[in-house]
Amino acid sequence: MTATGRTDGPQTGWIKDRRHHLPIRIYYEDTDAGGIVYHANYLRFFERARGEMLRLVGIDHVTAWRDQPAGERMGFAVRRVELEYFRPAILDDSLDIQSIVLATAAAYVDVQQAVLRGGVLLARADLRVALVNDNGRPCRLPLAWRTILKALEVPPEARLFARANVE
Repeated sequence: MTATGRTDGPQTGWIKDRRHHLPIRIYYEDTDAGGIVYHANYLRFFERARGEMLRLVGIDHVTAWRDQPAGERMGFAVRRVELEYFRPAILDDSLDIQSIVLATAAAYVDVQQAVLRGGVLLARADLRVALVNDNGRPCRLPLAWRTILKALEVPPEARLFARANVE
């Protein structure tokens, strides 16, 4: 397991001002019969964005779970999520999934994520993501991971995913 992460395959998205951006397009499979994004799919978008953010900053969370012997595996698990919807995303929308790190502790990371369309906030989630071993018990973040995530933390005054951003 390395702190530099996997180098094979594409990296998706970018980081600007400690904020990860993942562009996505809404396809038919993401929507209900009315062409509106099904509510649970926002969780999938957020999961994908967190994974891409980790990959981009060099945290190889896939290898930490998949390629380690039993008893040494560790992976992130959502401990808590609070999701708020403001406006619907619809078929063929081009969206920006943004992710910021709020706080990094010994065994968890607090993250805030948002779905925006043209700068308008559609949905926001506050999450606590814990690192657990293959027995489901919390474990400490490797120092290299903690250092990387700490460097991504956004100060409270720079957080933009407040309800006030809803037009």
